[in-house]
Amino acid sequence: MFDFFKRKRRHRSARPPAIPLYRTEFERRKDALYEKFAVEDTPYDQLLDAMSAVDHEMNHVGGGNWNDGGYDEYLAIIRCHLTSDPQFSPEQLRRIGNSLADIAACGEELARDGQSSASLEEQIDYLIARVVDWCRTHEPEPGDDT
Repeated sequence: MFDFFKRKRRHRSARPPAIPLYRTEFERRKDALYEKFAVEDTPYDQLLDAMSAVDHEMNHVGGGNWNDGGYDEYLAIIRCHLTSDPQFSPEQLRRIGNSLADIAACGEELARDGQSSASLEEQIDYLIARVVDWCRTHEPEPGDDT
């Protein structure tokens, strides 16, 4: 009788609740990276810069610059740092590899056809989460230039 007092269920998005938290932390770390005088030649800075470049290109500008931006190098940096770290489980390493392969395949499609119908949001979100995990473990000490 008083159904209008009952709360209606909201449909949840397909995104797990942790992803926005990782995204927020990634954005904070990325902002701190680019507020510095220069991006340094450290694994921490390289990984954040590479993930930021891939995320920006694929999620914000549609991959139009994929051919001209050296994105294969960015993917190699991400692969190198994430897959060589013992903190990730075999399943996480498998998903990291699959995500990188999907992004590379989309990049090849963009290079070949000038467009792609691939949706990479899940893969990029997964990589961002692993990059944040990596950064938490390898965060440089304040004033540390190594």
